[in-house]
Amino acid sequence: MKTSSQTNRPFPKPARFSLYIGAVAVLCFLNWVALPAQGTAKSLENRLAAALVEEVEADIELESWMLTVSEDYLTTAESEIILQPWMLTYADDYVTDREPEIEIEPWMLTFSEDYLEKNESEITIEDWMTSTFLWDTAYLLARK
Repeated sequence: MKTSSQTNRPFPKPARFSLYIGAVAVLCFLNWVALPAQGTAKSLENRLAAALVEEVEADIELESWMLTVSEDYLTTAESEIILQPWMLTYADDYVTDREPEIEIEPWMLTFSEDYLEKNESEITIEDWMTSTFLWDTAYLLARK
């Protein structure tokens, strides 16, 4: 069974291409007509000059409330912290998330070379592992 794959779309036919070009031309014409309708068009130099003019900021005016300082601003409404006996003592009862000590077990102390080296049979390479034809057809079938 033969399969074919077409990855590129063909260039549009002359009639459809002409419609595309005509639509772009119409949109450009409408844009050109609509721009002057927005108002008087400023030249680029006028717009750049207007953008470069520095804006003058108004001076800050001092008011009377800015110059007066009252004790209400300086004091806080917090009450004193009262020390309690449990705050001054420390006991192991407060620590609840204590982990048990790790115990060493015999298997942790023994070491054999079996952990490093495993006697495996040699892997044989088969034809399907190196055949690109099979991989190409699988790709084409997966796309459908």
